[in-house]
Amino acid sequence: MNKERRQELGEVIDYLDDAIVRLEEIRDDEQDSYDDLSEGLQNSRTGDSMLNAIDQLNGFCDDIEKVKTKVSDMMLNKKKKKV
Repeated sequence: MNKERRQELGEVIDYLDDAIVRLEEIRDDEQDSYDDLSEGLQNSRTGDSMLNAIDQLNGFCDDIEKVKTKVSDMMLNKKKKKV
């Protein structure tokens, strides 16, 4: 892999980092909203829906982190083989 493509992959990693940060912000906002609900609403369909959204957002962050790690590993492996 040439230097230009490795730089492009570095940019992809930056985009993935940005996506994770944005998803975490949305998740945190949803968690704050859930925490502000009364106990009765937390135990309602609305609360369940909010918890489901929080779990899904956590999963998205984990999935993106895995992709980011694979891209990073690919970049490092290509560099090592070149040396």
